[in-house]
Amino acid sequence: MKKPCKICGKVAEMLSWEDECYVCKKKQHMKDVLQDIQEGRDTSCEDEIYCPWCGVILACDADTPEAYKDGTHVIDCPECGREFALETSVSFSYSTSRKLPGWMIRDRERRGAV
Repeated sequence: MKKPCKICGKVAEMLSWEDECYVCKKKQHMKDVLQDIQEGRDTSCEDEIYCPWCGVILACDADTPEAYKDGTHVIDCPECGREFALETSVSFSYSTSRKLPGWMIRDRERRGAV
């Protein structure tokens, strides 16, 4: 349902129990994470990579291949220069269908597998 955000006032799609838009929730979450970092707490299960020393958000790009490899890695913050441990958890989701896609059927026919 569409309704106004209690923080910014913009009308946005929200679930019936929500009263803040996605953008405002995201901004508030970032403030909360930065507050935790300032108080010396580690981050956990975040969508972004935050430096636990200075709070800068690191870009997930070719310069940080560790962001895409499962496991624990040592990262140097490009902002403050301090090193920290980055634990990356990669997950997968699966979908199934009874009907095979057309390209797969054609490929099987071409190979004589049907």
